[in-house]
Amino acid sequence: MTAAMGGSVTATVRAAYALPSDVALHESGHVVGDIAAGVSIRSVEIDRRSGAGLVRVGVSRHVPDLWALLVAHLSGLVAESFFTGGNLQSRECADLAHAREVAVRLLGMTDRRSIDVLVSEANVAAWRFVCENQAAIAPLAYELDERGRLTGAECKAIVGTVTAIPARRAW
Repeated sequence: MTAAMGGSVTATVRAAYALPSDVALHESGHVVGDIAAGVSIRSVEIDRRSGAGLVRVGVSRHVPDLWALLVAHLSGLVAESFFTGGNLQSRECADLAHAREVAVRLLGMTDRRSIDVLVSEANVAAWRFVCENQAAIAPLAYELDERGRLTGAECKAIVGTVTAIPARRAW
């Protein structure tokens, strides 16, 4: 019915349920993933007109689990897809390219097939993580969409407790 009227299903759902912007959902997924990975959040901000978003993280003395970082990085893309079901091609390419770069630089991987397998496994873990933490991601996205910028302390207060990122079975 919606397609016959020239609209999209995603636009109709967004209007009916007043979903936050795609970029707010995306960045909120990153923030919640980073919090679960033990990363200190300094701030997050979005520009709805350009679709740009940025999560600023603090420097930490302890090194977070690299698997958790990889899953947290993919959680932005997954959160956006989970809540909107939309077409994510532009951000998808950037996030997946960065995930591959993390596998190469932080984990020392060089074999393309191994990298693709690792990123695919991390993507599955990110879906599980986002599904389990949707109640933390949604309110953060609404608040970020409303205000455009949140401090790390504000993010933590809104998010509350999150479930852990599932550990990788074997390296």
